[in-house]
Amino acid sequence: MNRRCHWFHLEDGDVLIPAGERVDRVFFLLEGELRFPVYTRTGKIVWLPSAHEGSLVNEVALSGDLLAVPYSIEAAGPCTIASIGNRAFLDIIKNDPEALQAIVQMLVERQHSFVEHIVELSTLSVRSRVHSELLRLCVESIDTDGSAMISPIPTHTDLANRIGTHREAVARELSYLQSVGIVLRRAKELFVPDVSRLTDLLSKSDD
Repeated sequence: MNRRCHWFHLEDGDVLIPAGERVDRVFFLLEGELRFPVYTRTGKIVWLPSAHEGSLVNEVALSGDLLAVPYSIEAAGPCTIASIGNRAFLDIIKNDPEALQAIVQMLVERQHSFVEHIVELSTLSVRSRVHSELLRLCVESIDTDGSAMISPIPTHTDLANRIGTHREAVARELSYLQSVGIVLRRAKELFVPDVSRLTDLLSKSDD
C-alpha cells in the first residue's frame, strides 16, 4: 500500500478538506492531530472529537456514492499524512480480511467517540465538560507516578469550542483548578500532579 500512497505534511491551521467538499481519497494520519470543526450559519463552531495518530480520515469516500464531508478537516499542529484513492484502497482491503477488520474497528470506535461527545454536551455541566476534556488531553502523557503534562496548552477559546461553551467559563474553571492545585501552569504547559484528583472531581461534580 505504501507505494500507492501520496505522502505530505500539514502545518497548524491548514485545511485538509473544507466542509461540503467531495474528495475521492482517504487519508491516514501518521503523525499529529486533525480537528473536525462544524461551522454553523450563525458563526458558531462545534468541534467533533479529533483524530489522532493511526486514524483513517474521510471515510465517506468509501461509500457507494461520493458523499460530501459534513465538517471541515483541519490540522491541529504539524501533521504527516498519507493518502490513497478510494477505489485503490477498496481493492486492497477487499483482499485483506485483517485490514478490513481493522478499518471496521476504527470506524466503530469513531462512532462511539462521537456518541460520547454528544452525550457529554447534553448531560454534563460546563465544569464537568472542562474536567472531561482535560482528562482526554492527559491520556497519552500519564506518567508512572500518576501525573501528566498537557503540552502545548490549548487556548481558552480552543477548549471552549471543543466542549460547546464560551472562553470565560473555561478561564474561570481553570483558575479554580489552579487555586486548589489540581493543575499547575508551567510556561506553555499544564501540569496535572495527580490525574486521579481530576477523575474524582469529574465523578463528583454532577452528583
